[in-house]
Amino acid sequence: MRPTRIRECIMKKTLFLLVISFILTSCSQSIYYQMYQTKPITENISVKENALVFEDDNCIILYDFWGENGDMGFIVYNKNVENVYLHLDECFYVANGFAYDYYQNRIYSSSSTSVLSSTISFTSGSYSSAEKRIICIPSQSSKKISEFTINSQLYKDCDIALYPGKKDNNTLEFTKENSPFVFGNILAYSIGDSETLNRIYNDFYVSKISNYPLDVITTEVPQELCGKQLQYKKERVFKNSGPDQFYIQYNYDYRYDDKPDNPMYYDRYY
Repeated sequence: MRPTRIRECIMKKTLFLLVISFILTSCSQSIYYQMYQTKPITENISVKENALVFEDDNCIILYDFWGENGDMGFIVYNKNVENVYLHLDECFYVANGFAYDYYQNRIYSSSSTSVLSSTISFTSGSYSSAEKRIICIPSQSSKKISEFTINSQLYKDCDIALYPGKKDNNTLEFTKENSPFVFGNILAYSIGDSETLNRIYNDFYVSKISNYPLDVITTEVPQELCGKQLQYKKERVFKNSGPDQFYIQYNYDYRYDDKPDNPMYYDRYY
């Protein structure tokens, strides 16, 4: 091969690698995360490694908010020798002063279908069941209740950059008095044959909101299989996570740029 041809091949390969690198970098830079840090208002809620834990004489309530939009689901563990009955019609999720019912009197239906061929199928039966108003939790066992998320809409404020650069403020901190998100559960349960309702109030607030690009808040690590790391297969994970945190993923809007003469420049903050 002639020297000229060799140089052309090298230049083409170099250009190709640069283009691929630019595409990958652009993709990673277009993804951002709004991270939420929470704190309990209820005094006897402790923050453990894998859960937020509330405990009274009869039950242990476990929360793990981690995930997109914040999972408000909870686990009730019955440490009593008698059955615990969770009265869903007396249970509420409360967000910024608005109460939402856990019990919604829903009817669940399902059906089973058999396929004989690519063109022939039949439904053998359909089933329906009513939502339970009262849930029984046997002694020394637990049940998980999932219904609500904490927040699915980006929080926007003039004091925090939506697409933060190195010199932009990317974090806001709050107290329970000025937090934009105060939320919690009101739970009601009875023990055994007793008609007396015991009420639990678990309250939290968002104490910090931060915006980060993908590469700042996450990292790539080798996947593991049977205790061994697969160096050839990697996955992206969050550098920091916990049961008292959650996030919202969002993408960069390419209509925005960093020129002050662009009217949308100022919108990058909100």
